[in-house]
Amino acid sequence: MEVLLNLSAFFNGIFVVVNNVFRASGHTKKSMVLGILRLWGLRIPLSYLLGYLILGSSIGVFLGMGLSNVIAGLFGFIWFLRGTWMRRIIEEE
Repeated sequence: MEVLLNLSAFFNGIFVVVNNVFRASGHTKKSMVLGILRLWGLRIPLSYLLGYLILGSSIGVFLGMGLSNVIAGLFGFIWFLRGTWMRRIIEEE
């Protein structure tokens, strides 16, 4: 469990950086999708499943939170590597 929580901090850092790159480049929809995916698509369902249905303890909740960081960080990094964020969104006058 310690390994997952340590990895979780690393992937959370990747998530934060990628999310801010999207936001700063004007691609706010990508940033919004990543945030919604991490919280509503991953964190809440995984924490509920692991914390209440599978493990039945708070350890499962923390594992679900850690897994959501890892999955969202990987997904965001892959999306970042595609390079679609480099396309200009804001037009100069």
